[in-house]
Parts: sequence; C-alpha cells; structure tokens
Amino acid sequence: MQNNSPESVFKILEQVNAVEASPFLFTRIQQRIDRETQEKVTSAFSRGVFASLVLLIIFNVFVISHQVGIKKGKNIAAIANELTPSNQLY
Repeated sequence: MQNNSPESVFKILEQVNAVEASPFLFTRIQQRIDRETQEKVTSAFSRGVFASLVLLIIFNVFVISHQVGIKKGKNIAAIANELTPSNQLY
C-alpha cells in the first residue's frame, strides 16, 4: 500500500531534478514555424479558385434556367414521364 501523506509526496518531489532542453530544440521549433508560414496560399491561387467557383455557379444557373425554360407549360406528369419512360432500371 502506498503512503500518500504530504511528507512522502514532498520527499518524492525533492528528488526530482530539473530537466535541460536539447540545445537544438529552439532551432527545430523555429524551423517548423518558418516552414508553416512559408506554406501560405498565394493570392494568385486564391483568385484562380474564386474565378473557377464563380464560373461554375454561372454555368449552373445557366443550365438550370435553360432547363426551366424548356419545361415551361408542361405538367409534372409529363416531366416525370420523360424522365422514366419505362420501369426497366438497366
């Protein structure tokens, strides 16, 4: 059975020595910080992604509006009949 009295805990804590860090620890941490700051996204890349998303949205709006324009005047049953003319799945 362990003795958890305050005196025994202090006795154990007195035996603990200070630990010295590796001499290159700060250098390794600094290199990791520098490497992470170098991996930032460039403004040209972000502009390209933004332009691609805008073009994709415009294309989707065009396709959806074109589909709605074609199907104007048709009822839901006619549209559903065009989508599944038969019950065969394959």
